Amino acid sequence: MAKIRCIACGGSDLRYTDEGYFQCADCGAKYAPSQIQKLMKEDEPAAAKAADSAQLDEVHALCRQGKYVQASAACEALSRSYPEDAGVWNAWADVLFSWMKEKRRPLVSGYCFVNVSAVFEAAAQADPTIKERKERMYHAMAEAILSGKASLFNAFASKLYDTSSRYCRSFPLHASAYEDWKEALLSASDEMRRVIQIGEAIAHRMQEMDMQYDDRPDARCFSMITPQKGCGIYRPLFALGDCIIGTDAEEDEEVTRYYMICPHRYILPTEDFIDDAVQELISQWENLDCCPYCFSRRIRRKFMKNERVCEDCGRTIEPIRF
Repeated sequence: MAKIRCIACGGSDLRYTDEGYFQCADCGAKYAPSQIQKLMKEDEPAAAKAADSAQLDEVHALCRQGKYVQASAACEALSRSYPEDAGVWNAWADVLFSWMKEKRRPLVSGYCFVNVSAVFEAAAQADPTIKERKERMYHAMAEAILSGKASLFNAFASKLYDTSSRYCRSFPLHASAYEDWKEALLSASDEMRRVIQIGEAIAHRMQEMDMQYDDRPDARCFSMITPQKGCGIYRPLFALGDCIIGTDAEEDEEVTRYYMICPHRYILPTEDFIDDAVQELISQWENLDCCPYCFSRRIRRKFMKNERVCEDCGRTIEPIRF
């Protein structure tokens, strides 16, 4: 119900008198009934403005054409003009969902064309059902990542590194990047927590097996030959789908260096994947033709032992141990 306030003092205690007018109990100002009706009309809240259908149709047309940046910019402009219009916020959510479906990767704030968290937070205030839609979308995205049908590497790579070349498969990260990377995923949706937990569990299992990843151009394989030396050999901290977050395996480095790597095959949370990786490791050992210490190709087997010796550096190369 609209409040009637006295023009003279701002008081809201106006009382009807026997003389047929309204009087302010605070200052005594008097108002005729016609004046009161005018005050009530002026005090009624204005109806919230809404965008017309043509403006929203334009957004959806841009989205169908794959012009997601332009569609998002149009939604941002509409949200400033019509901040309470649920139709505008639903259209913006549709743009972001369509982008994720086409690109097959999660939208993460700081690594895309829009502040995802801020948009969804404001959208949920205008229409609470958008929050449910968002969680369903990220749940589907998490399932796609776990099954190797969506990309984590590409969700971050375009912001962190020039990926104009399709041959870009790895790049260094700054010191706190791994924690920042996890925080970015979690701020997008709590559904990403499961992705992080599973990826870290796979990496932990690899560490227990002394399994590393060799990203040198002439190798690109999971490696168990110990100890590995040289640029391009990484110990995984996270391993899932098409993304490995690893540290440099060199033991003489004083500062830990982090890398994001796109492996040669999808990493899946299945026993079949582990079995296949182990077979790959066995094959690597049986066909070893390069010393992991000095990279010399002059290596020979020890007589009566499943070991190898490098004729250049003299090191013994240990066999795979499970």
